[in-house]
Order: sequence, then structure tokens, then C-alpha cells
Amino acid sequence: MTSTHKNLKIPVEVFQNFDMEQIVNIVVSTFGDYSSLNSLNFGTITFNPIDNIAQLYDEKNTLYGQRLKEMDEMILRLEKSISLKR
Repeated sequence: MTSTHKNLKIPVEVFQNFDMEQIVNIVVSTFGDYSSLNSLNFGTITFNPIDNIAQLYDEKNTLYGQRLKEMDEMILRLEKSISLKR
């Protein structure tokens, strides 16, 4: 026991006076009624995740449409440059 208390840096008296019932009472009175959760502020959720997903989907479709338009324009320019070289 002496090596354990030295390694943990806990006085020997703690091990000698160990009472499981007291520890259970402390834990139950501290955490049993969820009193520790009252001090936490989880905030209020002010957005709807489904709305965010729909918005991202719309943005993706818009960007995809712009990309397709740019690709079409690039193909037209390449076709024009090829036809000019002939």
C-alpha cells in the first residue's frame, strides 16, 4: 500500500479511512439529480438542419449549372479555334 500511495501521491490515511458508502453518497448527491446539467448552457438551436441541407443542395445545383455553362463556352471557343486553323 505504501508504494501505491506514493505513486498516486495520496496520503495513506485516505486508504485506511476508505468508506464506500460515503463515496456513493457523495456521488449520488452530486450527480444523481442532474444538478450539474443546470449549470450548462446548451443554447437555443435557431436553425433547422433540413433547411440548411436544402440550401446547400440549391447552391450545389446553381454551381453545377454555372460549371456546365462555362464548359459549353470553353468547348465553343475550342471548336472555333480548331475551325480557324483549318
